[in-house]
Amino acid sequence: MKKLFVLATMLLATLSVCAQSHLYKGRYTNSNNILYTFDGEHLYQGRYTNSNNIIYTYDGKHLYKGRYTNTSDIIYTYDGVIPVCFFVIL
Repeated sequence: MKKLFVLATMLLATLSVCAQSHLYKGRYTNSNNILYTFDGEHLYQGRYTNSNNIIYTYDGKHLYKGRYTNTSDIIYTYDGVIPVCFFVIL
């Protein structure tokens, strides 16, 4: 689970806001290998942007667990700086 938090943080912090971005398993960008989809606000498990598949929500400053932006669901706060230790983990 800790690796997923780190992955989600890095993904949300480094991706530019675009229509959709995918994270694939393995070396090929085959649609069968999509692990996560990011639409600029939500991180979904799998290839579809179904609200039932939302793992995290990102509002530009906070990373929330689940689909809602409740202050009790804040996991991380992003200040615009990516710590070097994240690159060491990856």
